[in-house]
Amino acid sequence: YNGPNLVLKYDRTQNKLVNIAVDDLSSPYYALRDPQGNAIGLSACDVDGDGREEIYFLNTNNAYS
Repeated sequence: YNGPNLVLKYDRTQNKLVNIAVDDLSSPYYALRDPQGNAIGLSACDVDGDGREEIYFLNTNNAYS
C-alpha cells in the first residue's frame, strides 16, 4: 500500500526473495507494479486450468473491480 506492488520470487543463487517487478518498461512484470492501485491483498491460483497461476490484486480504489 502507498507505493508500487512487489512481485517476490525466491532466488536460490542469492538465497533470498527478490522483487521481479522492477521499474523497467521492458519487464514482463512492469504492469503489476501499479503504483496508484493501493493494493491491500492478493490471491493466486490456476483459474483456467492451463497449469499457470493467475494473480488477482485486491485494490482499495476504483481502478479495477
